[in-house]
Amino acid sequence: MLKSLFIKNYVLIKQLDLDFSSGFQAFTGETGAGKSIIVGALSLILGNRADYSVIRSGEQKCEIIALFDISQNKLAQQWLAQLDFDETNEIEIRRVITADGRSKSWLNSRPCTNASLKQLGELLVQIHGQHDQIKLNNAKYQLAVIDETGDYKDLLTQVAELYQQHKQTQTQLSEIELAGALNESESQLLRYQFEELSQLNLTENELDKLHQQQKALTGAVDTLSNMDKSLALLNGDHNNVTQVIAEITASLTEIQGIDLSEILTMLDEVSINLNEIETEIQAQHSQVEVNPEKLHEIENRLDQIYSTARKHQVNAENLYQHHLDLTEKLELNDSQKQKRAKLLENLTKIEEKYVKKSQQLSNKRIQTAKTFSNNVTQVIQKLGLNKAHFIVQIKHNKEANISLLGQDNCDFEVIMNPGQAPQKMSKTASGGELSRIALAIEICKKQDQSSSFVFDEVDAGIGGAVAETVGKLMRKLSNKQQVFAVTHLPHVAGLAHHHYLVSKTEVNGLTESSVDRLNNNQRIQELARMSGGSTITQTTLEQAKAFMLN
Repeated sequence: MLKSLFIKNYVLIKQLDLDFSSGFQAFTGETGAGKSIIVGALSLILGNRADYSVIRSGEQKCEIIALFDISQNKLAQQWLAQLDFDETNEIEIRRVITADGRSKSWLNSRPCTNASLKQLGELLVQIHGQHDQIKLNNAKYQLAVIDETGDYKDLLTQVAELYQQHKQTQTQLSEIELAGALNESESQLLRYQFEELSQLNLTENELDKLHQQQKALTGAVDTLSNMDKSLALLNGDHNNVTQVIAEITASLTEIQGIDLSEILTMLDEVSINLNEIETEIQAQHSQVEVNPEKLHEIENRLDQIYSTARKHQVNAENLYQHHLDLTEKLELNDSQKQKRAKLLENLTKIEEKYVKKSQQLSNKRIQTAKTFSNNVTQVIQKLGLNKAHFIVQIKHNKEANISLLGQDNCDFEVIMNPGQAPQKMSKTASGGELSRIALAIEICKKQDQSSSFVFDEVDAGIGGAVAETVGKLMRKLSNKQQVFAVTHLPHVAGLAHHHYLVSKTEVNGLTESSVDRLNNNQRIQELARMSGGSTITQTTLEQAKAFMLN
């Protein structure tokens, strides 16, 4: 509920600081005193547009601060939590408008946009006035009223869950598309390339091995010639290296008086190494192959590999990895195709379930709308709209897109006079009539959400018993909700829990509005003025007392 409202330099108000309680609060005062200015200031706090013209004459800026208790307002708490505000039972909204046309807003000392304030404001206060019936004609609000009133919360939950499942499945399908899932032609091309590489049957490091074999076979004749020459040098009749080493060793062994042991050891090692070298060369010689047919096969295989690499536009060295990449891509694509097929199958099942539940939900709404229409009609006829009929139209469209709330459109319509066709309320009802219809709607719907209601001149054009009925309905509504009413009728004001008088005076050549909370005696005087005019008599005082319920 609204706990307090601070207004400074707004229109006729120099400075005002008001505290409010729960229940029904009435604002009264003479015409032009500024009763509706309070409503205007509150609407700015709720995110409505404003310009510098609302600033009090002679001032550079105006400021409005409102304090709300949201301990019972779950939707407002959830909204704040989504924006990472600290958990709290109270919120303060501050708005400043400067003479240059700028507007700044704060929510719990944090800067806040007017768009955000408007979202929050719809959860905190509902204003019904002569020129403020936008919400009443909003299709989403109208459907929400029926759903709040109806006894089918489980169906709403089931429809919402199916909507979320449908949305999640579509997201997964989109992710598959974004991941690069191949279409049929791309898939066929990829599979053809894969089959071609599979037939090539290239093994890892095969290219390097083929090059080595090609090089060995190509130089086999020269290799054998060089090996034979080396063996001849090692074992030739006239130039036997081993024999030379043996002779050198023998000659040095005969030398006396000099230590040649290290040299002799080295010569011995050379002799051993020469023998091993000869043995190794002979072994390698036996392995060298002169095979023109095998060389031809290897060169053909290399031509096949390089030709395939050019066809696939990759380097031959990368062809083996390219084959692995194609294998992985095909496996992924096949997996995605299977997953996509399964998701599409699930999507169809979800849609079938949704359509069924959506139709069930529509049937429940139609039943609720019929009862609600009758209830509202009974109330508005008591509010001076004797011939009026309130009608709720629920239209189901099974071809409509899947949404969180089903596939229904909701329209509030009214017949103001016999013989007329049902029309949208905004086209056939006046501002005062719309306000009374709004009051009737609030009375007849379930009040699951705690918020404040403001009725500005809802009693325009009525009086007597009808006015008393309006007051009693506001009083009834205030049992669960905080209600504010700007009224000129004592029948309404007398039924309020709290009564505020709006008056204006001239101070230093400027008109200034003020608001005072009235005590019991002051209320009687104000009600007497409202019922009897400027001349207050004992009769009007007694009548004023009769208007008061408490």
